[in-house]
Amino acid sequence: MIKIGIYCKDSNQKKEIKRSLKQYFNDLNIESEICNIRTKMRALENLAVAYAELNIVLLCEDNKITYVKRNLVNYMENYSSQTVGWTDIPLNNDKIDEIIINEDYPNCPHGVYGMNTRKTVRAISYREIEYCQWMNNKTVIFLKDNETEEINESIKVFKTKLPEIYFADCVKGYIINIYNVKKIDRVNKKLVMKSGNKITVSRYKFTDIIRLYIMVMFGI
Repeated sequence: MIKIGIYCKDSNQKKEIKRSLKQYFNDLNIESEICNIRTKMRALENLAVAYAELNIVLLCEDNKITYVKRNLVNYMENYSSQTVGWTDIPLNNDKIDEIIINEDYPNCPHGVYGMNTRKTVRAISYREIEYCQWMNNKTVIFLKDNETEEINESIKVFKTKLPEIYFADCVKGYIINIYNVKKIDRVNKKLVMKSGNKITVSRYKFTDIIRLYIMVMFGI
């Protein structure tokens, strides 16, 4: 469950914000709890400590929303960080995406893929793997700096060597690292990676990818 607190003096705006958030998470089949916060000071206090109950706090004033969110930096070691940002009212899916999904998240948990081919022996950090693609009967590993490596294994076999939940299938022949997604383009059903590369997502998996992103980043 994702927990969100809202501070807003305007009762009508508060209702609309709560409605938009509830619909957003319902569409993703993610359980949400949205509560009212009585004072601005109390809203800020809710994320003053690393293990506060609320994942996101919204402070709404003068048709602006200031948000503070607690990101789970490492779901295996259970420690978090905080991100602050701003958006406008009214709140819609695109603006909620901006709150939920951005490139300010810290790097993914530590892990290493040991590459051993005839041409290359190399340890590749999970953090550097942006996505992988099956092409020309090889699996091509695309790294964040736009460098690539090739291995003579099917992408299905390669996926078994990246068991972590944040390596996900988004369309046939592709594996993405959720931590290296910069933006989600809902209109064109594309993932914009931190390098700027764009990957088209299967329309059948698009909602699943957003849900997985939220689950990994917020540890729910």
